Amino acid sequence: MRFWALVFLGLAVICAIFGYSGASGEATEGIARILATVFAMLCVLTLAIQMMNK
Repeated sequence: MRFWALVFLGLAVICAIFGYSGASGEATEGIARILATVFAMLCVLTLAIQMMNK
């Protein structure tokens, strides 16, 4: 479970870098920002589920 939280966190960081770097197009930045938010939420959710199961 902790593995998936790290995977989602890594994906969120990568998407945030693409979303806020300004190197890609405007449409790509919007999608990357949305994906960064989704992956960050999934990371928090997996950590919360792990804490509830203990």
